[in-house]
Amino acid sequence: MARAPNELRNSGPEQPYKGKSEAKLLNWMIDRATDAKGTTFPREFISYANISRDKQIKRFDGPSEDSLISGRAVVDAYYDVSRVRCQTYLSEFRDLKDHVKKFRGKHDAPFTRGELVDMFADLDLHGDDAILRLDEIGLIAPAHKQQDAAVAESFDIPRLYRAGLGLNIIARP
Repeated sequence: MARAPNELRNSGPEQPYKGKSEAKLLNWMIDRATDAKGTTFPREFISYANISRDKQIKRFDGPSEDSLISGRAVVDAYYDVSRVRCQTYLSEFRDLKDHVKKFRGKHDAPFTRGELVDMFADLDLHGDDAILRLDEIGLIAPAHKQQDAAVAESFDIPRLYRAGLGLNIIARP
């Protein structure tokens, strides 16, 4: 397999995207390995390492010139890391399986309280009870982090879960 030109292969070992104001790779990964409660999971870093390595080898025929794994390979791994996280972690909350399915294909985040109430209206756990439960497990959080979920009017989904939930938000991962 031919190697891609360096500018396409590697955005540098310290950044996922090129540019002066872009995040450092570690900060980028932390932001995408943290749930709505602010907990960062080491398991996701292991997933990033393993999946990024596989993508680096498959896409670029081995290590980049500057590092073992390129920033591009880490970005590419995000989608798989999010899916794996949703499959493993959320399998612990089988009672919320139908709630999780309601996010698939949605295009907007954050969600208003009213949108969430409407999304969950036909489920056994609905309304504020559903919202508080999803907040409790770290799947959603008040969009204004200092607010209490009981009174918040809008809720966001952490990047850790967005791809795995099937959200179609047009933006960088």
